[in-house]
Amino acid sequence: MKSLSIQEMLDDTSGGPIFVLNTSDRVTRAGDVFITINIGNSARPFKVPKTWIPMEVTRTLPRKNILESVHFMEALDKGLITAIPREDAAAIMKMRGYAEEVARLKAREDAAKAEGVAKGIGKNVTVTGSNGEEEEAQQPLKINSKNVSVVSLNDDDEAGDEPTVSASFVGWVNKINALPYDKAIVEIRVRGSMEQEEALYLVENSKHPKIVKSLSKKLGL
Repeated sequence: MKSLSIQEMLDDTSGGPIFVLNTSDRVTRAGDVFITINIGNSARPFKVPKTWIPMEVTRTLPRKNILESVHFMEALDKGLITAIPREDAAAIMKMRGYAEEVARLKAREDAAKAEGVAKGIGKNVTVTGSNGEEEEAQQPLKINSKNVSVVSLNDDDEAGDEPTVSASFVGWVNKINALPYDKAIVEIRVRGSMEQEEALYLVENSKHPKIVKSLSKKLGL
C-alpha cells in the first residue's frame, strides 16, 4: 500500500480528506496513538486508535493545521502512523469486517464515555462537597507532556494488551486505589510528576472520581 509524505499531501491542492493508519506495532508495542495538533492558541488532541482501518484526521481537524503540525510530522517520521491515499482508504472500507470494526471502536468509545460519566467526569456532572460548592481535587501534579505518544491500555475485549507504563507504576496505582481519597491525593503530591502515558493510565484505572476529573482536565480529555 502506498504511503504519503507530508510534501505529497501539501502538493495535493484538491483539499481532500487525510486518512491515516495506526502502524505503531511496526516500531513499538501497539497502542492508541495520541497526536497534539495546534489550532490558534489551543492544542487539540487527536487519537488514532489501535485498529487496522483508516482514520480520517480531517473529520475533526482542519487540513491546513494538520499539515503544518510538527507533531503530525513527527508521528509520520517515527512510523507510528502512515498516511495513505484516499483511494486506498476507500478500498479498505470495502473489505470484509470493516463495518464490524467500526462498530467495535464505537462500542469502545461509548463504554469509555459511560465509565467517565459514572466516575463523575461527564460534561453535566459536577462533584460537590458537603457545603454544596463544587469541589476540585487540589493537586499540583506536573505532567511531563508529550505531543506524540502511544498508549496501550488493557481492554476486556482484547486479550494480550499490556499497559506501556512500568510494572512499578501499575503497582503504585493499585496502592492508591486501596487508599481513601485524602490519602491518595497525598501520594500523588509526593510523587510530584508523571509521564503523559502514566497520567492516561491513571485516568483509566483510578477508583477515585475526583482524581479522574482533575487529571482529565489537565490532559484536555
